[in-house]
Amino acid sequence: MTEDSEQPVEDKENGIDLADAADADSTCSLETRQGEQPEAEPEAVSGTPPVNQEPTPLEEPLHSPFVNLTAREAVTVFMSEERTITVKTVVVVVVAVLALIALLVFHQMGIGIIVFLVLCTAGTAWSLRARFSHFGQLGHIVDDDCDPLKMLGVINILLDEDLLAANHTQLQYQRAMCLARLGRSDEAITQIDLLVAKEGAKGDGGLTALEIRAEAYCQTHDREGLEAVYDQARTLLDESREGSEEQGRISRTLELADERLALLDKEYNHCRRQLQLVLASNPNPQQRATAEYRLGEVEEASGDVVEASKHYAYAALHGGTLAVQSEAEAKLVGASSAGGATGAGITMAMPRLVIEDVPPEDAL
Repeated sequence: MTEDSEQPVEDKENGIDLADAADADSTCSLETRQGEQPEAEPEAVSGTPPVNQEPTPLEEPLHSPFVNLTAREAVTVFMSEERTITVKTVVVVVVAVLALIALLVFHQMGIGIIVFLVLCTAGTAWSLRARFSHFGQLGHIVDDDCDPLKMLGVINILLDEDLLAANHTQLQYQRAMCLARLGRSDEAITQIDLLVAKEGAKGDGGLTALEIRAEAYCQTHDREGLEAVYDQARTLLDESREGSEEQGRISRTLELADERLALLDKEYNHCRRQLQLVLASNPNPQQRATAEYRLGEVEEASGDVVEASKHYAYAALHGGTLAVQSEAEAKLVGASSAGGATGAGITMAMPRLVIEDVPPEDAL
């Protein structure tokens, strides 16, 4: 998506310019949830800037190297780069062998062996680091491009054609996360159950499974599932090493479950603060689009339909193929009210817009 491709969307009844409203943002500090009572009406939060404050100027959003490619083209480019890493690694090994032979000719066996081992070790370390970093680029298709549908296509091709055999388990976990972010939560949970039964629930795989369950249960507003995720995350957090990457992942999962449970419990102030904290933490495009949609849910549930429409507009304009994009668009055009209440029963009638006012998905 480019800046030039976005067209203003105007709420015909309320006079809201949704393209402008999509940039609305706010920040607030996080307070603990303990002791907070369910709230029937939103209350002013001490020290919290007004929600309708002037938006902070944003930097140009990042994109993955695959943003303008199809899934098949992305796989072709990715595998070409993988082969380049392999060729460079082979070159290092060949140089090491030639250096060893040359030094043996000059009767420098000890030095030759040392040079050989140093070059081979350095080449192997570089190759592992390069492959790890390169594999991580695939995740930017979702994180930066908000395109789990393309990512799902890429993963299916890699698995079906038996490419990246060493990463098949990671690809299957990523496939489950893509399904969850596409709104196909039941499929995501089914795949995670199969993976956990095969790989076990310990280590990085178990934590990844917990993150995917949290995402899926957020989509379905499954209170029982969210409470199980919350309890498990609290236990893991107590066992994690202070300041570790694992601790950060567990904390984010705990906060996600906590925020969704707060919404179900109608603790709107707490829920709002959690989401504003996400928006204030320099989130990637996927995290921001999701947080904007969920903040829209909070404002809608607490009765501020105009403010809700601003957050929904951002998710609709910038959500790519995420489930929150289509859900936000449906709320803006009034489709949700026609289809009845969804999720936790918090859906309200939004200001009705004509279908033509909302940009099509391929324009995002």
